[in-house]
Amino acid sequence: MTQLRARRKLTPTVISLSLAFAFVAGCGTTTHGASTTSSGLGLEPSGTSGFTGSGANGGAGLGGAGSLGGAGGLAGDAGEAGASGGAQASGGSATSSGSGQLGGGGPSATSSLAVGGQSGSGPLVPPVFKIGVMDSSNANAALSSLGSGTANAQADAEAGTAMLDYVNKHGGIAGRPVAYDTNNVDATASPELESQQACDQWTQDDHVTFAVPGSAVEDNDLLRTCLGQAGIPSLYGSIYSNTLDSSFASSPLWFEYTTVSNNEYARTYVKGLASQGFFKSGKVGIVYYDQPPFSTTLNSTLLPDLKAAGVANPDIFGADINGVSDLESGSTQMSSAVLRFRADGVTKVLFFEPWVGYFVFMEVAREQGYTPTYGISSQEAPEVVMSLGLLSPDELTGAHIVSWIPLGDVGNLTPYLGPLTATCTAIFKSYDVSIQPASDRLDFSVQYGGCEDLLLIQTAYEHAGRVLTADDFVQGMQAMGTSVKLATRPAGSFSATKHYGISEFWNGHFDSGCGCFVYDGGPQPLP
Repeated sequence: MTQLRARRKLTPTVISLSLAFAFVAGCGTTTHGASTTSSGLGLEPSGTSGFTGSGANGGAGLGGAGSLGGAGGLAGDAGEAGASGGAQASGGSATSSGSGQLGGGGPSATSSLAVGGQSGSGPLVPPVFKIGVMDSSNANAALSSLGSGTANAQADAEAGTAMLDYVNKHGGIAGRPVAYDTNNVDATASPELESQQACDQWTQDDHVTFAVPGSAVEDNDLLRTCLGQAGIPSLYGSIYSNTLDSSFASSPLWFEYTTVSNNEYARTYVKGLASQGFFKSGKVGIVYYDQPPFSTTLNSTLLPDLKAAGVANPDIFGADINGVSDLESGSTQMSSAVLRFRADGVTKVLFFEPWVGYFVFMEVAREQGYTPTYGISSQEAPEVVMSLGLLSPDELTGAHIVSWIPLGDVGNLTPYLGPLTATCTAIFKSYDVSIQPASDRLDFSVQYGGCEDLLLIQTAYEHAGRVLTADDFVQGMQAMGTSVKLATRPAGSFSATKHYGISEFWNGHFDSGCGCFVYDGGPQPLP
């Protein structure tokens, strides 16, 4: 990561910071724009998928007979038919608009899960397992305009290319070769617009097999609903806990492996701070996002749980900072919040919002000489924000944290990495990838998050016996139970009633000696 030292500015492009941490390259895709790409190498997997191929000048050239008899090839530059009997792939660029023929001839079957009260039916996995991912060609430019650190685009692209080739050489996913279908996110656009465009691309234009949304410039509810209605299973790989318990229940094809539900966020937040004695003295103020799901959960979960913890009448301030279009008024809103909290004698401040508002508040508070004690959570990812130079450690003096994502929160990350870290490192070394250290939270999250994305999807289908409907991915994820292996956190778990991966949290505090957060004791189960 390149670190810049310019003074930070509160501008509309601040939202691109959250985009950057949200695994800028999705699964590590190496392209920009709406193009489908593969490794460009001749593939001879050791698994049972039965696909081989070659392509001149970096073309994909994938062909082969699938395990259910469907012959097919993904066109590349002068692509050749697979040795297993796949149909000849026409030459040319394999793009999302459909040039490059996907052969097929296997049986047709559908998924039977109901999604959001509607049919969740979807076709069998086609000859190529096409994954919809998000990237941004202007994220680094937006970060640079803030005086922030930027991603190491070359190293991150190396990791993405390596993972794609590795997975394809080891059986692909569901016995199919993998290709990416990239949606290019505009880091300065509205979440609603970008999400609708991504869903239209993946469901109407390119017909992806699977989706890995991974951008903070997104409307999580819109994507979850749109992809679910199209019968596309999805693995959300970002850190933002914005999905309600009820939304998980009505969206069986949607999984989030690095989050908790929005309701669990509120429950865990209160439980953790209460167990640290945070509410024993002082007056509490809450800055929250005054739109669903946060406004809903504030009333249904957060305020009742605070009352049970002895905080009967907190001072609450509703803000409306979610996307770039909201940030024009962000400083004004937070100035109003600071003025009111100071006048009301608020000494403890909590945040319950998508992500961006909290450090805007802290900046304004510092400028006005207002110094409350902060109680924050993993939704704020403070270690990432500090590593990018967008939050000064002195703004966090005395702060407490309730953490379920060590990657974004704790200073010494090494003890909290998962078993897949060694696996991903070995893969990267075998491809001579420029591995980024854990101290570089942005690039580490892109490289290792992309690695665990692909391996988790591959493992889910293996647990389901490599059968090929969307239902089978769901069954495979649920079958993993508590055996989920990750790289960026110690462990995860899924079940038929729990489609978010987090199962434990830590209490911690800000240590002025290291200028970082440290944990106070071991992990605790979610409430």
